[in-house]
Amino acid sequence: MSKSGSADREERLATEGRLKYRGTARIGLEVLHFTWNEPREPNEKSLKKLKRCFEKGQCDRLTRNHIPAVISQSQLDDTLRASNVPAERLLINTDPHPELKFPAGYQLRCLHGRHRVLAAQEVLPPQERWWTVDIYLEGRHNSYKRHDCCYAFADISL
Repeated sequence: MSKSGSADREERLATEGRLKYRGTARIGLEVLHFTWNEPREPNEKSLKKLKRCFEKGQCDRLTRNHIPAVISQSQLDDTLRASNVPAERLLINTDPHPELKFPAGYQLRCLHGRHRVLAAQEVLPPQERWWTVDIYLEGRHNSYKRHDCCYAFADISL
């Protein structure tokens, strides 16, 4: 029995995601950038709900609610060197995840999680303004695209 076109596509996207995954790290909120949501305004109702969760300590940013982001291999290599973190350490999926330091003004392209970051910036104390990010390589022929409120790899150029 042959797979449907949709099932083939899902399998292809999942395989590409596994191939491009480089690991997980803690990254400062100021680095996280959300181009998919611009110029749409943030949803105030969602922000209020998330702020209440943060204030009550109910948001798990360590084991759940990771934000996926894309980066070039060269920028990842430079960041790992500057942070004194071996690439293999990103793949050890236990807390504490390593903290990556980016150059001033760097914007890491995130695929979703904008409301979480905006709420965290308002509620968390400065020393706690970070998020757990799953890092994926961008590619020349493969990228990430939003589909029905989900983000996945798609066959388009960045």
